[in-house]
Amino acid sequence: MPRVACLDSQTKKDREVHALIESRMINLAKTDDALAQYLNIHVATFRRKKRHPSQFTLLEMQRVARYLNFDSENKAVCL
Repeated sequence: MPRVACLDSQTKKDREVHALIESRMINLAKTDDALAQYLNIHVATFRRKKRHPSQFTLLEMQRVARYLNFDSENKAVCL
């Protein structure tokens, strides 16, 4: 039987924030290209940071939250 790895708290938070960003992008029909352009970073960099949200700077995360119209509860999850 395969071993199951326990997830640390940072990995759990990264997955939660990644899912939140993905779901908001789908609901608002936003693309990776559009959001990367808004953040003024390369698309590949945005995709890497989206997979690992802890790599976003505070300013970038605030801009993502503003662009995707996060409510206060979602903003709290991201920080």
